[in-house]
Amino acid sequence: MEGSAGLAALKQLSRLGKQAILIEAGSKIGSKNLSGGILYSKKPKNGQVTNVEQLYENFLEDAPIERKITKYILHSTSQDKVYSMDLTAAHDYQANFGYSVLLNKLNSWFAIQAEEAAAKLGGGIIPGVHVKSITRNENGTLIIQTDELDDFEVKAIIAADGVNSEVAEMVGARKKFTPQQLYQGVKVIVKLPEEIIDERFGISTDEGCCTSLCWAI
Repeated sequence: MEGSAGLAALKQLSRLGKQAILIEAGSKIGSKNLSGGILYSKKPKNGQVTNVEQLYENFLEDAPIERKITKYILHSTSQDKVYSMDLTAAHDYQANFGYSVLLNKLNSWFAIQAEEAAAKLGGGIIPGVHVKSITRNENGTLIIQTDELDDFEVKAIIAADGVNSEVAEMVGARKKFTPQQLYQGVKVIVKLPEEIIDERFGISTDEGCCTSLCWAI
């Protein structure tokens, strides 16, 4: 199941000494990722989280991250008026850092780290495989049927195939979403010289700015 969640699950299970495989429909990890965003590391006062730099020990040194976000601005517009708010303090609350990332590059790096850890226990990543059904045996184990492989048996499944999870539908965890329950987003990536980015957003090299717009239509 392509994505950061599935790779994180594979890496963590391997750290715990569990043999695990990740089934990926794409020809390779990262081949279907067109998005990106901000990847956070948190330090909550209550509860416990496993942050990316804990799971991938060399993350900050070696991962293909872009810029560390040091400024968060919200612009609220209405007709010819604009009101801007600096939300940096709110975003920095209980946070270690936030980095802008491009998932096609980052997930490919995650995959290398996760597969190396899984291979030591006989696991790994199997690309180009489409799951078509999941059934449960009387002994409680699960049978995975795919279009490409012979049926195989597992003790547990982590559905890491996103909000439109087909695995969740197959096992009856939820019904298929209707169009009315979903919305479509459009993302555009604009490439600009580094010095222009720094000037327009008032930041220095390697710093990043998250700017959000909220407007009336």
